[in-house]
Amino acid sequence: MANFPRIKWLNVDGQQVPFTEPQHFTGNGDETVRTGHDNPLPVANYTQDENGIWLPVSKDNPVPTQVTGSIVELFKIENYHINSGQNKWFDDFELTTPYYRIFIYFVAEDRGQGEAIVNALDIRQQLRIYSSILTVGSTFVVGTATDVVVEKTNVTNSGLSSITSQKYTTESPLSRVYINNTSDIDMDFSIQVIGFDA
Repeated sequence: MANFPRIKWLNVDGQQVPFTEPQHFTGNGDETVRTGHDNPLPVANYTQDENGIWLPVSKDNPVPTQVTGSIVELFKIENYHINSGQNKWFDDFELTTPYYRIFIYFVAEDRGQGEAIVNALDIRQQLRIYSSILTVGSTFVVGTATDVVVEKTNVTNSGLSSITSQKYTTESPLSRVYINNTSDIDMDFSIQVIGFDA
């Protein structure tokens, strides 16, 4: 059997110091090679079997090709210019999936202005239902507007800004979003509602 690991001795300040070169077995008996660009470490993809054991990918254990994740559906996207001190209702998006999120995007002059606008926005949501009592196809509001729970905000140094709501369960097939721009900056906003199954 070959000596493994191969050790090289280096002279450091008059002292002999052992140094182990990066190396690995080639799979041919006891042969080792120096690991590097021309001899990278051998790697394999692994998948988990039905018993939870990780096995290397092979002809008998192929890579699974099933697509995972949620089915995503864009319900509505609109762009609005909302001046300082003004508000806007983002109306009439019809929800057909069990869950949804609200996304708001805008481009500020810089990070500071973006953060100021994110902190100054008043974002609310109100559920609506169809009613055939009033007139066919009309809607009316159920309850009061509640604050949208923001899960994540992101403002880049260049002012690209986004606000993401928490994941909501679809309680009503119709909903609307209210945005009140309480900042002192007039801004263009893109509002999106995206639904998904899980």
